[in-house]
Amino acid sequence: MVRLRGFYILFGLLFLLASACQEQPPRKQFQYLFAGHTYDWGRHGYMDPQFEKLDFSLVDGVWHGGDIISETTLELGFVKYVDRIIDLENPLTHIALGNHDARNGKRILNEFRNLDYSYYSSTANGLCFLILDTTLSPAECDHLDRQWQLIENVVDTISQSSHLIVLMHDGVWNRVPGLPDPDVYANGSQAYWNTNCQDAEQYFSNSMYPKFVEVEKRGVEVVCLMGDAGWKKGMAFESSDGIDFIASGINNTYKSKDKSYGTKKDRVVVFSHRPDDRKLDWEFVEIDDVDQYLQSNRSAGE
Repeated sequence: MVRLRGFYILFGLLFLLASACQEQPPRKQFQYLFAGHTYDWGRHGYMDPQFEKLDFSLVDGVWHGGDIISETTLELGFVKYVDRIIDLENPLTHIALGNHDARNGKRILNEFRNLDYSYYSSTANGLCFLILDTTLSPAECDHLDRQWQLIENVVDTISQSSHLIVLMHDGVWNRVPGLPDPDVYANGSQAYWNTNCQDAEQYFSNSMYPKFVEVEKRGVEVVCLMGDAGWKKGMAFESSDGIDFIASGINNTYKSKDKSYGTKKDRVVVFSHRPDDRKLDWEFVEIDDVDQYLQSNRSAGE
């Protein structure tokens, strides 16, 4: 009996080892959630409860457009709170800093995420990410020009990726052909944000946008994302050159005297990525329906 029991134990161990060594089949679909402006107006240091309660285990990563909480970098405890919700150490999660994330400095958040700078590039599963810091100004020319050099390097070298995802916070998309002014769909307009310190008139439309058009013409689809859009619930447009511009944010914790405010539900954007097909689809989803949508979408993609 002892020998028989030992045989079964040995057989079980060998089975587990063989199972562990088998390669897992490649993922057919990835899901990402994009939103911005998620701080709670009534609770200092917390996210909007609608956003906070979402089941983030249903997504492979969060693309956050900034203003995570009201004072994200005021203390390490706030950063740890954000990490518990959206997993800041996930390499598929990306954040473009907003004013609420940067006004107390950026060191705590950068160190927590093992980043040298608040702007960077990354690749994963056929997607190339360009994370920009639009809180930079000519007062920080070393960083502004270093970010510009990063943009130029990505534009000059990108070739294998199916998509270039450009993530930023502020409404700097003024004067882009085919797009309305950011005031129409965003919390504000930064028409004169300087992309670098080489020239005082280097704006998104005449310096950065033409570079993204170059990428689009080479067959890499460009998707620009902006997170400072809570008031208008976000909108999406395609420029005259075929580049997608998507603004997404939530804001219904704001207590307005206007009784008509808040009648529209907040919504976020869900991206579905199928690397083998080089397809990246997206859809605005009302925040109350996000978990159900993600679960259904995941089941359909398996």
